[in-house]
Amino acid sequence: MKVSVVTVNYNHLDGLKRTMESVQAQTYRDLEYIIVDGGSTDGSKEYIEENSSWVDFGVSEPDRGVYDAMNKGIAKASGEYVLFMNSGDCFASKHVLEKVFEDKRYDADLIVGRQYHKRGGCRRASRRIFQDEIDERFLISNTLPHQATFIKKELLLKTSGYDLKFKIVADWVFWNEAIVRHHASVDCVDIFVAEMEEEGLSNNINSCREEMARYMMDNRGSMSISDWMSCIQENNESYKYRRAKRSLLGSILMRLALRLNKS
Repeated sequence: MKVSVVTVNYNHLDGLKRTMESVQAQTYRDLEYIIVDGGSTDGSKEYIEENSSWVDFGVSEPDRGVYDAMNKGIAKASGEYVLFMNSGDCFASKHVLEKVFEDKRYDADLIVGRQYHKRGGCRRASRRIFQDEIDERFLISNTLPHQATFIKKELLLKTSGYDLKFKIVADWVFWNEAIVRHHASVDCVDIFVAEMEEEGLSNNINSCREEMARYMMDNRGSMSISDWMSCIQENNESYKYRRAKRSLLGSILMRLALRLNKS
């Protein structure tokens, strides 16, 4: 099964080098690698050219932002599944693609794995996402890890990729369009796929929630942007509570808290 890995970069040469080394090290061979650079001036373009012997497609030209570049990558991808591994992100190990695809032929539209988050030299593991919790309620305030989610090329074409009206949360909008509107099938795997840098576009929580609220208002209506922002925050807190109850330790702590409140 062919997998297209797409890397988007702009003036992040150090991160690009780490990502490219991570991709090149993969032991899985049915792999296509695509790099879309936004016209960098820090040596990224030259580095891509130096590695053209093993990069299947590389381009360096101005674009309208990260999601425009991701759409360009989709247009060039010929694999059955596409994975976005942007500059600075790395595979969790050199055997990731082999673990995911070597012995199994997937049919789901989305294959969701896990990832590590890196910040300030520290690394923490993401919580596992379970298939039965990914629904419309989940997506009001939560998202899927795009560095750890393999997306069927057919689904990307069906949904027209990433909506450039959204500068920060177009990936979250895509998950909503794919799962809620197009009823995309999901398969969750307990495999760490990626390590991601947290210093990205979506770190500004208020800006993210404002764009999310605008999407919800346009597509669900009935409430103002400020009301939707409050709803998104409340749903996120509720989700944390549901996740805590799902774990054994969390369930014990919840029961203990209830007993203490009653006493």
